[in-house]
Amino acid sequence: MAKRGPKGTSNVIKIAKGTLQPCRSKSDIHESNTTNDDLVCPDWLSDLAKEIWVEKIENYNNGGINVSNSGHSLAQYCALEADIITIYKSGGSPSVSMISAHRI
Repeated sequence: MAKRGPKGTSNVIKIAKGTLQPCRSKSDIHESNTTNDDLVCPDWLSDLAKEIWVEKIENYNNGGINVSNSGHSLAQYCALEADIITIYKSGGSPSVSMISAHRI
């Protein structure tokens, strides 16, 4: 399907007109130079959450997903998953808000 509006102007023409804005160039997208191996498991996680951390990092590495900029979020996710597993093992049922947060 065609895009609406006039056809885009090439960079050559923009340079000639003096209207080129390099900050809007799609080639300048920042790529992270860190890897998942640079992530350090936080000390405050429980033992079960640390095991989940290692499994998640391994899964992300196998899938080629870089989560090196989301270490804190990953730690919270692992802690929440560990809490849910602990509640299930004790015979209880986690709250709906815990399940919803885990699914998000």
